Amino acid sequence: MARAVRPHYWITYALYWQGCVAQARGDLPAARAAVDEGVALALEDGYNAPIAHLATMRGRIALAEGDNAGALGFFAIGLARLKRTKNHWSTIILIEDLARIAVERDDHERAARLLGAAANLREEAGAAPLPPEREVLERLGGSVRGSLGAAAFETAFQAGQALSLSEALDFAHAMVGEPAPATGRAAGVPLLRVSALGPLEISLDGSQLPAAAWSSAKPRELLLYLVCHPGGRTRDQIGLALWGDVSPAQRKNDFHITLHQLRSTLGRPDWIVFEEERYRINPRLPVEFDGRQFEADVRAARAALAKSENAAPLALALARYRGDFLDDAGAGAGAGDWHLEYRDRWHRLYVEGQLALADPSRLRRSG
Repeated sequence: MARAVRPHYWITYALYWQGCVAQARGDLPAARAAVDEGVALALEDGYNAPIAHLATMRGRIALAEGDNAGALGFFAIGLARLKRTKNHWSTIILIEDLARIAVERDDHERAARLLGAAANLREEAGAAPLPPEREVLERLGGSVRGSLGAAAFETAFQAGQALSLSEALDFAHAMVGEPAPATGRAAGVPLLRVSALGPLEISLDGSQLPAAAWSSAKPRELLLYLVCHPGGRTRDQIGLALWGDVSPAQRKNDFHITLHQLRSTLGRPDWIVFEEERYRINPRLPVEFDGRQFEADVRAARAALAKSENAAPLALALARYRGDFLDDAGAGAGAGDWHLEYRDRWHRLYVEGQLALADPSRLRRSG
């Protein structure tokens, strides 16, 4: 019955509890499937409370699967909404899970503060831990106390207890916004690689997505538009760029359908996040885009060449350029004019780079 309702407010909560039951039974794949659908539907409709609850629960499932980086990505989605809804329960879940991640990072002082903040929020909300939760928290607290020593643990724990709900959310946000320690890409976190200078290739975790994976050209164009705008764009900006010739109502509908299709193709809804009224590629997940990398490398190599005779970095940077942006036969068909700015800019960089290779003194004279 809930699936027949628009907006999807009620079905998102049904999926949330379905995920909770599946997780309690130890069926993590079923829990993940239910909550992934809930997150995607909640993000489409934009209601803060369902997004906060579902994203936080999805982070907990990712953590249970050993995917700490994925958990932080979902927590980031939840945090943005929790700062608006100020919901104690989801904040408690999120902060206690962050304490677990902090322990795995050997950041025991932060873990103690997070545990203190969670204890204070539980007391404020009258949400004492259930026996299984109490056992986990006591074991976690004992581990942190043993690492820090009793005095240091109490100092950090009490500092966490003194935090208000808003302050606890700010403290959590500081951790979620930090990259994981540089020990390589976390297991279970797919790498999204987009190569669009020349033949278009889009791959996830080393496997190229076939043409059949795309329901139409528009989800693929939306992905390309977003990787070109890492800071994000509003729904109106995206709509005008991709569907500028239709009515506002049709544009809004087309955008949400295409966004849902893109998230389905990429396999997890948190690849595209909605933060500060903008849609963007999740900055906490690993993405490689040859257009941005090409530009950064060429500019850095030209600056270095202006000061030395070493042209090797510039030659290496220029080798990334396999052709014009979206000039691959069929890849740019139907794409809006938005891509012409990037095609012209990167083509110009390539030509100027080739000229600099032929005459390095040109750069030194201009410098």
